[in-house]
Amino acid sequence: MTDADFSPDGAQVLTGGYDRTARLWEAATGKHLVTCLGHADAVVSVAWSPDGRQIAYASDTHGNTDVFIVAAEGGPSRRLTTHSAPERPIAFTPDGKEVLFSAQRMDARASLLFPSGGTPRWGLAFGQDKFTPSDTTRRIPDPNDRPYAAWLYGALSLVSYTPHEYGSL
Repeated sequence: MTDADFSPDGAQVLTGGYDRTARLWEAATGKHLVTCLGHADAVVSVAWSPDGRQIAYASDTHGNTDVFIVAAEGGPSRRLTTHSAPERPIAFTPDGKEVLFSAQRMDARASLLFPSGGTPRWGLAFGQDKFTPSDTTRRIPDPNDRPYAAWLYGALSLVSYTPHEYGSL
């Protein structure tokens, strides 16, 4: 499992995984309800919309981690981001019309887009990631397979909210 998020009513838990799926679970019992996504790569981040009708997630389907959106009951996904830097959904706006996402961009021009006159919001985030060999039951690791690896990371953000746009510095 790479990420988890409770549904707005708290009845279900959505998980993303290295097995290229997102799965819905009953929160009270842990019973698996449905596998709702199948992708070409891991589903590394998930978020519910406030009304519970949409799911945002990130996957490395097109050569970099992009943000996608799909109806909670399933169906075709819509790609929201296309930048070459990795992006991950954080949350939906309270009205459910926009998805806030983090991006590992180092474009100096992007910082010029920070809107003035907005309400500043600071953020602090910590996370972890790991890779394991595809066959974890082997006693002797396959030298041609990916190695065991894990890391922790943190981020500090400053975001300005105006009624018309989000920007980041």
